[in-house]
Amino acid sequence: QTPGPGTLLVAAPPEENLRQLRANLRNVPGITGVNNHMGSKGTQDPALMRLVMEELKAKGLFFVDSLTIEGSVGLKTARKLGVPAAVRDLFLDHYGTEDIPRQLENLLQRALAEGSAIGILHPRPGAAEALASFLPRFQEAGVRIVPVSELVE
Repeated sequence: QTPGPGTLLVAAPPEENLRQLRANLRNVPGITGVNNHMGSKGTQDPALMRLVMEELKAKGLFFVDSLTIEGSVGLKTARKLGVPAAVRDLFLDHYGTEDIPRQLENLLQRALAEGSAIGILHPRPGAAEALASFLPRFQEAGVRIVPVSELVE
């Protein structure tokens, strides 16, 4: 079963994955970086991650590993090849839209403790409103919200 159009598959030939990756990147105007969301099997595959990271490096793009599975080699491969990369700290809506405020508070506390934190939020109904209503809390705490491109190393 295929997860959908545009998917890179571990079982696919490298040239097919590279063609698909290039098509995916072309289809996002103004792209500055990528992250995995589905694709846990792919992020565990060193050959596929190398193919992806080589293309990201050639295009000057960053990578954020969503860590959808233990054993991901995405971050390690990116860093080894010199691709700016980071890893997410929290999925903000993992337990549903109603849990976003609690997870934003957790993200805020992590940012305060560690100097930065990366949260991932899905574009689902109510998510943007929940985030917007929490923004004053970040401001009160003196935490600046920046594009993830400023946090990759």
